[in-house]
Amino acid sequence: MSGFAINGSSMRAVDGAEDCEAGEVFHEQLPTLWPPAPGLDEVRAAQLVVIAAAFQAATAASVADSSGNAWNGGFESAQAIYGAAQLAQAGGAASVTIFDASNAGHSLTIAQATAVAATVGAAYQATFAKYQGLKVQVAAATTVAAAQAVTW
Repeated sequence: MSGFAINGSSMRAVDGAEDCEAGEVFHEQLPTLWPPAPGLDEVRAAQLVVIAAAFQAATAASVADSSGNAWNGGFESAQAIYGAAQLAQAGGAASVTIFDASNAGHSLTIAQATAVAATVGAAYQATFAKYQGLKVQVAAATTVAAAQAVTW
């Protein structure tokens, strides 16, 4: 009697139950729902991947300062701007040239450059806090539907 050897979400055709390997269960017919619906752990993992991609995209978005200039977003950008200001100051300079998201140079005072770094850093922190909060919601989800409902 031929049928199917099923192990989780994988299956293969077999001649009989004796052809099943460890962990496989013999079925004469495929279960009604095939492939089986993903379980809560699989859905959680998938949602975390989707949320992580959205986080990466959000951190790469430009950040506008109080003057309306758009700066590259993200933690590394905030660090680079702050670092440039600190190095310029350490070298005795009163200003530093910082490049915005469109690669245009801006001559800023040390205080202005530090303020830009703080603005970019604050935007990153807000995005990171949202990301962490969504990860907590996914982990706390007790049903597939609840886990799938957690979106960016």
